[in-house]
Amino acid sequence: MDETCKTAEHELEALRSREEYVRELEAGRDALLDSLEAQAPEALDSLTPEQRHQWYKLLELRADVFAGGRVEISWAGSASDKAVCETATLSLQATL
Repeated sequence: MDETCKTAEHELEALRSREEYVRELEAGRDALLDSLEAQAPEALDSLTPEQRHQWYKLLELRADVFAGGRVEISWAGSASDKAVCETATLSLQATL
C-alpha cells in the first residue's frame, strides 16, 4: 500500500512538472506571436507586390465579397467554415 501511494505521489509530481512546462511554452508562444504581430505590418510594407502575393498565397488568405457589401476574410490557420474577419458592409467608391 505504501509503495502504491509513493508511486501515485511521484506520478502527480511528474504531471505538475509537465503542466508547468506547458504553461511556460504557452507563455513563450504568446510572447513570440505578440512580437511577430507587432513586426508584421512593417515587414509586409517592405515587400514587393509579388512577394506579398506569395505570402498571401502561402497563408491561403481569402477575401469573399458578397452582394450587399459583406466581406469575409479567412486564412489557412482559421477554423474551417469560419471567417477570421467579417464586416457588415463595404463602402466602394467608383472612380471614372
